[in-house]
Amino acid sequence: GLSPCRTLPAMLDVGTNNQDLLDDPLYLGKRTGRLPDEDFYPVVDAFIRAVQGRWPNALIQFEDFSNNHAFPLLERYRDRVLCFNDDIQGTGAVALSGVLSALRIIGGRLGEQRVLFLGAGSAARGIADMLVAGMVEEGGVAPDAARSRIWMLDTKGLVTRDRGATLAGHKRPYAQDEPPITGLIEAIRKIRPTVLIGVSGQPGLFTEEALREMHRHCARPIVFPLSNPTAKAECTPEQAYAW
Repeated sequence: GLSPCRTLPAMLDVGTNNQDLLDDPLYLGKRTGRLPDEDFYPVVDAFIRAVQGRWPNALIQFEDFSNNHAFPLLERYRDRVLCFNDDIQGTGAVALSGVLSALRIIGGRLGEQRVLFLGAGSAARGIADMLVAGMVEEGGVAPDAARSRIWMLDTKGLVTRDRGATLAGHKRPYAQDEPPITGLIEAIRKIRPTVLIGVSGQPGLFTEEALREMHRHCARPIVFPLSNPTAKAECTPEQAYAW
């Protein structure tokens, strides 16, 4: 019910560190390096104040901010501005609805699932938070118990507590007390997930071996290769069906 005529796309140009763009005579953006945080946040603050001054009831959607800015911006404004982060909350809501729809087909409760993410960025955190909220809402599962049913693999392997201060803040709620695991196949064998979600941005990582390993312990696994565009998807639907 939201008319496109009532939306206004806005891009905040805070410079770029991409030298190829800076050297491109056709580049339309600011030809400066990216602003440091002490200058970046005041720019966003000024934008938010301007929008609220002109349209006090406007919904502000944050889109495609990097992890190091997406989470702080959401925490900064969520309790005082009508806003949401599409990569964190929008993706999370859609993925939760997909998992719930899948469970209607195969049966089972959300709180019974074991979920493995390949990728641990803003999309993974957003989906994980929504899954936890769904488990809690379903009843009978405390937030900490729900989080214990979710594992994440990043470029360094399984997100675990023994990684300490080197672990990014947005990953810490889902750090597990597990020994190190580096590969997807090993993680599937040890965790035995019922839900496999790809948010890595890297194509082809859901291999035939990985999906067959899922099927060894789960008759009807839920597999969501969510990285987009399609060229970055962890596998295609056709591959998943065939394997």
